[in-house]
Amino acid sequence: MATMERPGSLKLDWEPIEGASYEVQWSSVSNFATITGSATSASASDYVFSGLVPGTQYWSRVRPIRGGQTEQWSDPSTRVAPV
Repeated sequence: MATMERPGSLKLDWEPIEGASYEVQWSSVSNFATITGSATSASASDYVFSGLVPGTQYWSRVRPIRGGQTEQWSDPSTRVAPV
């Protein structure tokens, strides 16, 4: 996973799996007890989180959905939203 810096946004990339769609989540707490946002992306290999508070640390994770079954979350990635 990688991120790309733009003010108030972060980009999350992952290696695509054939035939999968993806669920992504981001949070301002490392254990994801509070979810700041989530999205489901069909057949994409990246997602841009926007509307973030500049200078705030966020954690993000992604998981594939194949055949209607959700798989395990990726290890969290953490970054500070650029100012």
